[in-house]
Amino acid sequence: MAILSKGILGPGSGKVGNLVMFSRYGVNILRTVPKRKPKKTPGRLAQRQKMGLVHEFLRPAKIIIHKTFKNEVPTRSPYQAAQSYHLKHAIAGEYPNQYIDMQKALVSHGDIPLPENISFSVSDEGIHLSWDPYFDSPKAANSDSLVFMWRYRQSYMVDHMPVGVRRATGEFLWNKFTTDNISDYTIWIAFRNWRETEYSNSFCLQIAQ
Repeated sequence: MAILSKGILGPGSGKVGNLVMFSRYGVNILRTVPKRKPKKTPGRLAQRQKMGLVHEFLRPAKIIIHKTFKNEVPTRSPYQAAQSYHLKHAIAGEYPNQYIDMQKALVSHGDIPLPENISFSVSDEGIHLSWDPYFDSPKAANSDSLVFMWRYRQSYMVDHMPVGVRRATGEFLWNKFTTDNISDYTIWIAFRNWRETEYSNSFCLQIAQ
């Protein structure tokens, strides 16, 4: 049964026959109920593997993704926007040996440009990060601030921390990650505006071994 709360032309929810009606982000949607095809073709198996890989990667980053992907598509949730990006751009290899390409995978996605010439080195003192502080994009600003994001081995959460360093500084040394422990982490950086409402794409610094 479907319920039309505001008449035949208004929003509704429920199921009538093979049609299902619902509302998502202010958009009324009517579509047919998908039918499962029992035959497991190579294409379907490859797509199922892709979905599994993407969910496995995104699930630990769900909290930060709700901040860093929220401006992507107004009619989709941040998680759905992140899922769509990774299915299209971050899967490498052929079935059954597909995998997430960590250099294309993102935990942040946005219009603020990353600095040019990002480089880093690791020592006993910490991780030293440097970048070009100059820019020519109207979407960049000296006040954009650095955000670190990291995942410890196979933990269930991607942590993140703004470190209060501005784009104009051009470098940063952080003692959280050293030669003793950095191989246990996957680390990304991103920049966000001073209002904390927009982010850059993330940049992967280190792939955990």
